[in-house]
Amino acid sequence: MKSYDAIVAGVGSMGSAALYEFARRGRRVLGLEQFDVPNALGTYVGVTRIIRLAYNEDPRYVPLVRRAYERWHALGARVAGQLSRRMYNVLVTNVPGPQIPLYAAGSKVEAMYPVAPLGPGQALAVSCTSYNGRVFFGMTADRDAIPDVEEFAVQIGEAVDEILSTIPQQSDSPAPHARRRPRSRTSS
Repeated sequence: MKSYDAIVAGVGSMGSAALYEFARRGRRVLGLEQFDVPNALGTYVGVTRIIRLAYNEDPRYVPLVRRAYERWHALGARVAGQLSRRMYNVLVTNVPGPQIPLYAAGSKVEAMYPVAPLGPGQALAVSCTSYNGRVFFGMTADRDAIPDVEEFAVQIGEAVDEILSTIPQQSDSPAPHARRRPRSRTSS
């Protein structure tokens, strides 16, 4: 049979903080909660979030609440300090392009591949644009984070083929443009 140094009934804001503090100090703890963790029924969600400092209770309560405020701030600082500086790993963007033919130096532009820049620490940017009735994909990747970006580009092409195969062909409609393999653009 398992034994615990502490059992906390209710794993809301205060219960989870108590569990965290016990565990941080190396104690074996068990949290009991009648609902899922987290859930939308606790006082820690919505407009009911509150820790009241003023109570007409035992005189030891106010110092305990003040300590709770300190611990919440300390917990927030630890969590924020452990977060990656990377706000996201993957950027996916779609920028609609012109639906009429464009010309450059008298030559018709046949394709328009988008290039999305990578932010600091970002691993992958997948961009999509439309031009003159066609759709084009571009990928920019950090080679150290995603060494097989070409395979990812092939998989995007396969996924597009799969989606296109679900569209019923009508006999009176012209054949769709031949789809070319997406090009990948990589940087290190």
